Amino acid sequence: MNSNISCRNVILIVITLVSSFIMAQAQEGEFKYGTRIGLGESQLSFSDISGESNKLALSIGIASAYQFNDIIGVSADFLFTSKGGKRDGVETTSSALGFNQEYEYTDKYRLFYAELPLALTLRVPLKENFYLRGFGGPSINFKVLGTEDRLFEDDNFNDRDGYSKRSLEDLETVDYSYFYGVGVEVVGNDGRSYLLDFRLNQALGTAGEINNTEVKNSYFLISASCLF
Repeated sequence: MNSNISCRNVILIVITLVSSFIMAQAQEGEFKYGTRIGLGESQLSFSDISGESNKLALSIGIASAYQFNDIIGVSADFLFTSKGGKRDGVETTSSALGFNQEYEYTDKYRLFYAELPLALTLRVPLKENFYLRGFGGPSINFKVLGTEDRLFEDDNFNDRDGYSKRSLEDLETVDYSYFYGVGVEVVGNDGRSYLLDFRLNQALGTAGEINNTEVKNSYFLISASCLF
């Protein structure tokens, strides 16, 4: 609870500072908006075991940026991001004769979020209309969907005890993370900006529980966007 409260406070402080800065510089800046798409790798970590589970991550949505001057700016996006992971386990059952039998299975988790990442950006001009960019900030993430599949190696046992697309009810509705990265920006003769960046998103707290185990989300993306 205290962790969630502190995360909310950090988000509110950042939003307030960014909003104040934009209002103070509004007469001098340049606003652009467009689309963003990213492809990478999602990692789902469990609190009761070491290591992480990987899955393809896909992100798509609306991007916006406000440039105060040639170097300093801010960005705010609204993205839909697919992430998740998988985990192997063993289920033990007792037979009618009193013997224990083990059945190996694989759980696959599909998570879908609406994300609002806010960032401070810094640009370094390398040559005319070509910039090196660095950025970072908080992200507010809203759970849209979470499902789980369980597949047993034993086909007979799987027909009886396996399942598909079971809803994950114990995930937080809202969680918080931070992200950072580097990239390049090219400004065309028509004023449009074309961006390519590498970004890492890390959890500020748990995303909730899966099968009574706390989990955290993180992902790495190669992201491209066009702003006009």
